[in-house]
Amino acid sequence: MLETLQKNRSFYFSYRLDLTKRIQNTLQELVNDSQSEGADLVRMFPNSINYVHKFAFNHQMLKEFVDVQYAPFRVPVIYGFVSV
Repeated sequence: MLETLQKNRSFYFSYRLDLTKRIQNTLQELVNDSQSEGADLVRMFPNSINYVHKFAFNHQMLKEFVDVQYAPFRVPVIYGFVSV
């Protein structure tokens, strides 16, 4: 099953941006977080803070790591397509 999903090429993730939110919300959060304390952790692991659960394909797996707030391996994956 995983092999089939990987061949589909419809899964997207980003270490730097939260793809589960609209770009306007993501940019506003980046501006607000850069002015607050703890901004270094937010910049290091932006996706492990708060993502939109209903758009994260792997939300069920990420729920197991809810106690580990800042972790590089907590990256939400979205399923969809990009049209240019």
